[in-house]
Amino acid sequence: MQLPKILGRNQKKVAAIEVKSGNENQSHRLENQKLQKNVSSNEKMTMQSRSSSAETDVVPLTPRLWQPTDFSSILQNNRKWASAKRQADPDYFKNLSQGQSPKYLYIGCADSRVPATEIMGLSAGDMFVHRNVANLVVTG
Repeated sequence: MQLPKILGRNQKKVAAIEVKSGNENQSHRLENQKLQKNVSSNEKMTMQSRSSSAETDVVPLTPRLWQPTDFSSILQNNRKWASAKRQADPDYFKNLSQGQSPKYLYIGCADSRVPATEIMGLSAGDMFVHRNVANLVVTG
């Protein structure tokens, strides 16, 4: 578990962390004291003079906006796809690695439901594909 970086040399550092366990959320406070290794005497004096007024900083962690994804199924699908391509044409990947010189540039929507080369009836390497939002082309 990675704690947030908290700035301040002479402050007591505390981070509030939310831990999910099953369906229950538990709040835990973890305390991390500053180590005073390799600090010059001037810094030590400054720290000592401020130590009486040191405050505690509480830094809440940003909540996770997504759950970790298991990519094993798409990696397995990719292996199956590559195997099928090699069975159909043993030189498929070798030919693609020789370079590209497509005749077309496709500027299209970033919509995941539109496989650009497939809807044009083309193969890999036949068309440059640029996807963006709203099919915008800005001229300079």
